[in-house]
Amino acid sequence: MSRNDDSIWWRDITKNNLIDDFVDSGFSGCFSCCCKNGKNILFWHSLWLGDQSLRELYLDLFDMSTIKNCAVADVLIWNNGKHYWELEALFRGGDATVFSDGAATDFSIGAATFIAVAAVRGLSCWPRFCADVNSYIPIELEKDNFVWRINPGKEFSVSSVSNIINDSKSFVWPTHLFILLKVMWELKIPPKIKVFAWRFFIEKIPSKDELLKRGVTSILNKDCVFCGNHPEVISHLFFNCHVVKEIWKNMYGWLGIKEVLNGVNFLDFGVIQDKVKNANHRLKINIVWIAIIWCIWLMRNSIIFKGEAFCCDVVCSNIIFLSWRWLSFGYSKFSAIYYEWFKLPLSCSKAI
Repeated sequence: MSRNDDSIWWRDITKNNLIDDFVDSGFSGCFSCCCKNGKNILFWHSLWLGDQSLRELYLDLFDMSTIKNCAVADVLIWNNGKHYWELEALFRGGDATVFSDGAATDFSIGAATFIAVAAVRGLSCWPRFCADVNSYIPIELEKDNFVWRINPGKEFSVSSVSNIINDSKSFVWPTHLFILLKVMWELKIPPKIKVFAWRFFIEKIPSKDELLKRGVTSILNKDCVFCGNHPEVISHLFFNCHVVKEIWKNMYGWLGIKEVLNGVNFLDFGVIQDKVKNANHRLKINIVWIAIIWCIWLMRNSIIFKGEAFCCDVVCSNIIFLSWRWLSFGYSKFSAIYYEWFKLPLSCSKAI
């Protein structure tokens, strides 16, 4: 079950249950839901009515639904402690209120809407669908819980996720992405940074284009905060923007790795794993690489939310300091002082 003291990994996995882009991927099939108020459980996709989702059980109804990613609470009406299921709203985009007797209260609904609802009611599975949903008794004032199905004891553990990644190569992502995630997972960096890196590699960080895909309409300016000349997509924000390229160029020169990697290869985390044969150097480069994308993201947020001005030198200084700090705290054999790391990053503390 989900508790207040759960790990950030468990909270992140269950939270992604309500993100559209995780519906057909990720870990949603690895946990079942104990529906209470229904605010954190997807109506069609989550496992809250048995071992199959309603999408799987009633595929014809799901295909006809105009609201495919709503929460259970979105089709619930509460009145003085009593609940009513507003199931027909699933098939007309929520453009009217339907009470338990099925009577619409908005008479401006178009003919196409009534035809769609009538077609749904005409399906042989409609009575069974209504009976299944109505058989469930939600609890208005209690929060939803989640049960991790992978472990026999139903308790979530980070090691069980690691086993999924190691043992199920075709579980969600292609093999090359599994390799990158495994490398990242094994780095001794703060958990918060691992969560960010995980989202980065699977392209689920909340960049402007991703938020727009999820239906966020409050974004007034969808352009890159650094150059202002291109929509803020992940590839541009972190790699292709001419402003960000200066950061990568400076860090590439600081590391002094031109003999093993060219500037283009340095942008590719996967190529680094193939090209850099020295394990000590590869570990340091990996941590610097993660620090780069993290500091780019922090600068991006500072510009948007704090009105700060971009400064390449500040970003680069933060990257150098954070990577040194992560190595110092995460690896007991890393003994370099900051000055040594700043001057000769790959040569200092050769044994890690």
